[in-house]
Amino acid sequence: MTFMFLNMIAMVLGGGAMETISWPLGFATADICSPGTRFFWRWDMLVLSPLEELLPNLKPGEMLIAGFRPLTEVQEWWSWVNGDYEGGKEDLHAFRQLLAEEYNYHGELYCGLLVPACFPRRFLELYCETGPPPVGFVEYKLPTFAKVFDIPICHEHPFKVWWSTNPTTRQAPWHDRVLNAVNDEVPVKVILEELRDPEGHRTFHPFYRKFPSRWLNLKVFSGTLKAYRRYRSMQRFTRRGQRVFADAVQRMILRKTTRHS
Repeated sequence: MTFMFLNMIAMVLGGGAMETISWPLGFATADICSPGTRFFWRWDMLVLSPLEELLPNLKPGEMLIAGFRPLTEVQEWWSWVNGDYEGGKEDLHAFRQLLAEEYNYHGELYCGLLVPACFPRRFLELYCETGPPPVGFVEYKLPTFAKVFDIPICHEHPFKVWWSTNPTTRQAPWHDRVLNAVNDEVPVKVILEELRDPEGHRTFHPFYRKFPSRWLNLKVFSGTLKAYRRYRSMQRFTRRGQRVFADAVQRMILRKTTRHS
């Protein structure tokens, strides 16, 4: 994982083809709030709003990791540190030892879920210059190194992640699980309902299907969910069923648009 993340960073700093990314991440190279600030997302993330609208509070030089928090808050139930995974506790101990010996860092460790994340250029350069640590898990290494490098953290953002192993939220409704780091694909029905809400979520993870751009025009019609329910879940769609549903939605858009023009 360390080597893969280094490949991704090297490509962002020095250019290169997208095919050189080893870790299954996509990335946006457009400047978000200042030159060199990069927004990273996984290949299976659906983003349905411009980044400028999602991140109005991100300041130059700030780093954003969804779910950023002290590691002590999750150490009892997060599988990467509580012993559920073989070698996890030993790896964490080795990471603490490395921070103390090589960086003289004895402070608190932090963690987060990379769904999504935003890295300023200064962090990427420092992470490459020092060499990524060979021990530890990426979702507590990166947040902790933000503290080691004294990188300011952005906390005002719309990315509310769901920690699947948190016993207090394990049975959370789907609308609180639209950003999760497990293989719980967000249902199309939930996405459409969020889009109808002006304050709803606009980023979803994971999502493995095509999402027609015309579905974004939800302000024009109100019957999308009704049409969707008539054809059940997208997971059960045949190709013909998907075309029928998309055509039905398009006809509703045209009727509503004509009626209001």
